[in-house]
Amino acid sequence: GEFSFLLAQDGHRVQGIDPSEEYIALARSHRGSDRVNFEVSSIEAFASNQLFDAVVATDVLEHIKADQAALEKLARLARPGGLVIITVPAMPSLFGYHDQMLGHFRRYTKASLRVLFGDAGLRVKKIRYFGFTLIPVCILYSRLLKKPYPVSPTGSGSAGRFRQTVLRLLLACDRRIPMPFGTSLIGIVNTNKKW
Repeated sequence: GEFSFLLAQDGHRVQGIDPSEEYIALARSHRGSDRVNFEVSSIEAFASNQLFDAVVATDVLEHIKADQAALEKLARLARPGGLVIITVPAMPSLFGYHDQMLGHFRRYTKASLRVLFGDAGLRVKKIRYFGFTLIPVCILYSRLLKKPYPVSPTGSGSAGRFRQTVLRLLLACDRRIPMPFGTSLIGIVNTNKKW
C-alpha cells in the first residue's frame, strides 16, 4: 500500500488489490486517505465498472503461472491509450532461493517481456533493466548461500543504517547509469486497442 499512498498524496485516485487479506488489512491500517481504496482480490477475479488511466503491477506477474492471461486482464482495466506499468524480476540465470521462497514461477529477459507485451496487444514505450548493482548480492545470497537477502528494518541500529545508506547509493548509481542487465525490469506500455 505504500506506493498507493504516494500516488494519492500526488493527487491520484487509487484502487489497490491484493489476494492476501493480511496485506490489505495492513495497507488499510497504514494511514487513511479518501483517495485510496483497497480490496482483497486477485487480478483474475478483480472486476471494475470503470477503466483506469494507469494500471501498475510491481513484482506481480512472476507469481502468476498464467502470466499472459493476467497481463491481458490488466490491459483490459486500462482505458484505450492508457498506461500499463509492470516491474518483474530479471535474468533467469539469477533464479534461486529468493525466487523459490517468494513463490516465483520465473524471471524475465527484456526480450521475453517484450513478447509478453506484444502478445497482449500492448504498444511498448519503454523496457529497461534496473538493479544492476544488486546482482552480486543476488548471486551471493540467493544462488550460493541460499539465504534471504540481508535487509534491516528502519532504525535498526548503526549496522542497519549503514546497509540502508549503501543500498541508497547503489540504487542512485543504478538510476544514473542505465545498463543492459539488472535484477529487475520495468516495462511501460500503452493500450492501443479497445477491449
